[in-house]
Amino acid sequence: MSAQMEKILSFIKNNKITSILIFVGLLILVVGLISDKKAKSTALKQENESITFSNNKEVSGVLTEPKNVTVFVDVSGAVRVPGVWEIPSSSRVGEAIIKAGGFSDDANTTWIDKNLNQALPVKDGMKIYIPRVGENSPPVLGISSDADDSMTVSPSCGEGLIDINNAPLSSLVTLWGIKDKRAAAIISGRPYTSINDLMTKGNVPSNVFEAIKDKICL
Repeated sequence: MSAQMEKILSFIKNNKITSILIFVGLLILVVGLISDKKAKSTALKQENESITFSNNKEVSGVLTEPKNVTVFVDVSGAVRVPGVWEIPSSSRVGEAIIKAGGFSDDANTTWIDKNLNQALPVKDGMKIYIPRVGENSPPVLGISSDADDSMTVSPSCGEGLIDINNAPLSSLVTLWGIKDKRAAAIISGRPYTSINDLMTKGNVPSNVFEAIKDKICL
């Protein structure tokens, strides 16, 4: 045994308490280092799992994002390309009119400036009619919707009367002598400047007209 080892053993023998304290201190230090390393490893693992979860969530969000929804809007009257147009459901009335080519040269600009709300959101099945110069003005906004079976009444219409320029088919068929086919013909003949136009443009016989003339308006 070397002299240095003998000195160490002699020190331990003569200083038992001090030696024990040194040993315990070293043991605590080693355990602390091991625990700290383990804690750092656990934290790093949790951080990686969190990043992975976040990335997966983002990818999932992209995959499950709903497709663009479209609606169909009927734009007619004083527009360049009247017809039924398919547009995004988030569109506004002004965008639907642009889709139809914009206002035609004979559009009633006075009515448009005063009554047409181009910022109004569109709805599926919406009817947008732009009056021409000289036509009787349709209701404010110039819009009715067949989709919700609502009846649009113009300012000149009294309560309970059916507006032949804007009423949906479901309202027209409530009139005596008007069935689906004849109601469709009335809608196709719009706009009307007089209720008498029903007998020419709307394909309504005179006897039917006489029976309903007090129940309709413009």
